[in-house]
Amino acid sequence: MVADHACLHLAFYLASWGMLRNSFLLQRDYKVHQKFLRNVVVKSEYADLLAGRVLVSTNVNDMELLESFIEDTRTAYLPVLREVKWK
Repeated sequence: MVADHACLHLAFYLASWGMLRNSFLLQRDYKVHQKFLRNVVVKSEYADLLAGRVLVSTNVNDMELLESFIEDTRTAYLPVLREVKWK
């Protein structure tokens, strides 16, 4: 139940800022975000990043953290992208 609630909030947040325009995610329901929330957002290593403490930084460690976050996000959504592209 909590995961569904978080997925719904994330979906509406992305939509409200126009981040879903022309996105493969529009073809899916809000539960498409479950894997991202379970595997990426809950990682303690991303706590500072998600709290906004690593927004503008030239620190190499922060840049590596951001790259890791991007890669984990890509990994979470890639199966959905592949599924949509092949239909």
